[in-house]
Formats: sequence, C-alpha cells, structure tokens
Amino acid sequence: MSSADSARLVGNILQALGSMSSGGDPAFRGIPYFVRKGYRLTLPSSSVLIAEAVRRINEEANPREEHLLLLAERAGDDMDYRIGFQKRSAGAEEAIETSEVLAAVRFIASNRVALVLTFDYEDGGKVGLLERVTTSSWRTVWKSAYTDC
Repeated sequence: MSSADSARLVGNILQALGSMSSGGDPAFRGIPYFVRKGYRLTLPSSSVLIAEAVRRINEEANPREEHLLLLAERAGDDMDYRIGFQKRSAGAEEAIETSEVLAAVRFIASNRVALVLTFDYEDGGKVGLLERVTTSSWRTVWKSAYTDC
C-alpha cells in the first residue's frame, strides 16, 4: 500500500470512529484513538474497514488501555462508512482483552463473508467467527471453547 493509500485508510478509520456514539469507560473520554492495525476488504457491492484502535492513560501507578475492534462498511458510492460491528474492552494494561483478525473467508454454500478472529485474555483465549448478515450488519456466530496457557 502506498503512503497516500495508507493515510487515506487511517483517515477513513478515524472518521468512522468519530461517527460512533460515545460509550465505554468515561476515563478515556477526550483521549484520541490511534490505529494499531487497519485493513480494507473489497466486496462486490461494498468496501469494508476492519481496525483495532487503542487509547491509553499512561499513569505510572495505574496504566490503562481501551481497545476497540471496529468493522465499518459502505455500500456502492456512499461516502460514509457505517458501523457494522464493534467490540470494546478497557482495563489494566496487562490484563485487557484484545482481538485480532486472522483471515477473511467466503463460504461457498451460502456465499456469505466472514472474518476469523482471536479473542485474547490475560491467561488464554478463544477463536471466533464474525459473519456478514447484510450490508453494515455483522454478528458473532461462533466462538471456540476457552483455551488457557
């Protein structure tokens, strides 16, 4: 990805973040997000953004983070991305739940698109499947059993 394309992707992600209603831990209000990871997925009828955004409170005695897994989609020629899925977690820096995208897949029988995700906790994790139901509507349809270290 060129630097201009990368900057456009981050700009689109931050714009989608700005369209979200405020929520989560009030201690993080007013602190800007930074995009830790961002992906763009192009489907025949739409464009999908997947991102992990983070904000931090860097207090020496009590460092905290808020992680947001965001999926936003825009159909056709729409200018704005609409939030299709979000998962927010906040807490102590060393004990917070994080998520990562492992793969994007298309199921042949149903022609549905899905993302394979990991949900990592302090001492273990799960693998999950986030499936596209309709444009700008995604839901978790499966999670594995919890595995610990």
